[in-house]
Amino acid sequence: MFKSHKKHHFFLVFVIGIIVVAILGLFKALTLTNKPRLLLNIPKSYHAVGNLNIKWPYGTEGAIMIDRYGIISQTPHQQPIPIASVAKIMTAYLILKNHPLHLGQNGPDITITKNDVKIYKKDLKNQQSVLKIAANEKLSEKQLLEGLLLPSGNDCATVLAKWDDGTVKAFVDKMNKMAKLLNMNHTHYADPAGVRLYTVSTANDQLKLAQKSYANQRI
Repeated sequence: MFKSHKKHHFFLVFVIGIIVVAILGLFKALTLTNKPRLLLNIPKSYHAVGNLNIKWPYGTEGAIMIDRYGIISQTPHQQPIPIASVAKIMTAYLILKNHPLHLGQNGPDITITKNDVKIYKKDLKNQQSVLKIAANEKLSEKQLLEGLLLPSGNDCATVLAKWDDGTVKAFVDKMNKMAKLLNMNHTHYADPAGVRLYTVSTANDQLKLAQKSYANQRI
């Protein structure tokens, strides 16, 4: 029991970096202005000189990836473990893939239902991370995505999942199909928020998703 919690803790410490990278990718265009930007001409292929020899702490699970180069260091024996709110990266990625937002757009308004509020109150009672919502309130797609990724609102994940595909189950099926398409072979999603312990992944798989999210230029 202790070992499992320890591994989960170290994994979550590592994936904090993944969350930052993915959120920056998912929302980078929304924070751009019309100010001039400096463009750097970086070759598509390059060779890094030297050796990377990381002594990973015992009991941890992690990996390091260089864009367009691949994984350059990783802990051995990567095993799927619960990823908690890191699951929201896939939720946001799918929402933006199916409902793209371009610079300056907020997307369609989504009406909060009484059932959504019921779920919010249940999550709040269970001390989950939530965004306060009210019945008949209208929130834009962008607002719900911000609520999903910044305060890590589990209720926002449920609202967005149902808005995208009618039911949470149908949306979770999409999450798992996308994981397969991205060759995230050790990942399984059981919910869009990461609450369930059956929502599991590895550091390697989450790096694949983070890289894909950062490359999203359609928002």
